[in-house]
Amino acid sequence: MTRINANVSRRGLLLGAGAMAAAGLLAACGDDTEPTTASSPAKPKPTGPWSFTDDRGKTISLPAYPQRLVCQTGPAAALWDYGIASVGLFGPQTRPDGGRELETGSLDLAKLTAIGGAEWGDFNLEQYAALTPDLLVTTVFDDQLWYVPEESLDKIGKIAPIAALQVESKNLPDVLARFLDLAVSLGVDRESELVKKAKGDFDKASEDLRGVLAAKPGLKVLAVSATKDEIYFAKPKDVTDLDYFGTLGMGLVQPGGPDDYWEVASWEKADRYPADLIIYDARGYEALPLAEARKVPTFQKLPAVQADQVAAWKHLVPPSYQQVTVALKEMAETISRSRTDIVA
Repeated sequence: MTRINANVSRRGLLLGAGAMAAAGLLAACGDDTEPTTASSPAKPKPTGPWSFTDDRGKTISLPAYPQRLVCQTGPAAALWDYGIASVGLFGPQTRPDGGRELETGSLDLAKLTAIGGAEWGDFNLEQYAALTPDLLVTTVFDDQLWYVPEESLDKIGKIAPIAALQVESKNLPDVLARFLDLAVSLGVDRESELVKKAKGDFDKASEDLRGVLAAKPGLKVLAVSATKDEIYFAKPKDVTDLDYFGTLGMGLVQPGGPDDYWEVASWEKADRYPADLIIYDARGYEALPLAEARKVPTFQKLPAVQADQVAAWKHLVPPSYQQVTVALKEMAETISRSRTDIVA
């Protein structure tokens, strides 16, 4: 399913998989998509009945804590950072060039069974059932369970209950807090040093980025994605990570148009919004690669491109404090190197 133009609408290009559209973040110039290395987690083994209310308002109750999780890639990576390993996953994992997708985070993919990939609807029901899961975890977008094929939803739901967390129309810290809530419900100690450090590092990285942005008054930042035929200008107020950057003081260009999430234009209109810094969709399975975009004549002529002020928009890192902190630090480095005088 090509979600740039298909029935999930143009917003699907940005939100992608559950990591998150939500925890979308920026990184330094270049195309380094290798995940942050972390220690292999040890899965908690609590006992007793388990209950959790997801972001759809659905309460899931089980007689015992779920031990066998199958997760969409982003949630799998977020839970991994808190010490919870899934037995299987579905959703984007590798890029067309063979590299890892951003949302895989620190997952050890060799230890997990993939029952689906980046193609929309790629979900092997027989493999899923064979894993004997206790719980499926994904994200929810416009009431749609991400990467869970609607035509198989009834069958999937009969195998194991589904927990879904929202990653749009929410403040980024709230998204991260909800994934921590899920991890805590599964047995993670909220007062552990791991969690305290992760949250503290995120708070510090946020404030550091705020300080770097304050030192660059007037910097105009434009977030874009593209296909071979069109350029997509992201609307910060509709996008969780961009909205958060705005609260930290980032001067984001605000596109127009009637649609949510994106203003879409032909490549001939690439110069519609002047910017000092362009941040470009870094996903390998959705957007036109930046290297290909650089070959488009109208893109080549943009002042930010000519000034070599184009950075990867790594907006699908997993929604854990650990992964987002790394991306915040990379963003601060990008901003610190950026000039503010590229456009008037």
